[in-house]
Amino acid sequence: MMPRLQRILLKLRRYDFELVYTPGKELIVADALSRSVTTPCDPAGFVCQVDAHVAFAASNLPATDKRLIQIRRETANDPLLQRVIRHLTDGWLKGQCPQFYNVKDDLAVVDRILLELDRIVIPHSMHNRVLEQ
Repeated sequence: MMPRLQRILLKLRRYDFELVYTPGKELIVADALSRSVTTPCDPAGFVCQVDAHVAFAASNLPATDKRLIQIRRETANDPLLQRVIRHLTDGWLKGQCPQFYNVKDDLAVVDRILLELDRIVIPHSMHNRVLEQ
């Protein structure tokens, strides 16, 4: 089962609910979310939105400029993080970098810094320095 679905199931475990399937032909009024969008997606507009989101995320990283320069340099020198970045761009085979495989869908590279969602992945050589602060 995909990690995303496992997280959803864990969140739902505290509730006592029952799912009942109703065939579409028996639904008298369908809600707006069950209808597909009829307008085609503009790929250029989508790419523009993604670029804007990436720029926003990069400008709001929780670190000083000096620290970001250190993280970029150490990320470039960290063989494990370089393999992870390569897997993100070239495709990920199961079994490679197993400590990052379960979160691979949450990883991104922004300005040569590896992120997991909105958190910076700190290179191993910087762990002690970051934990001291």
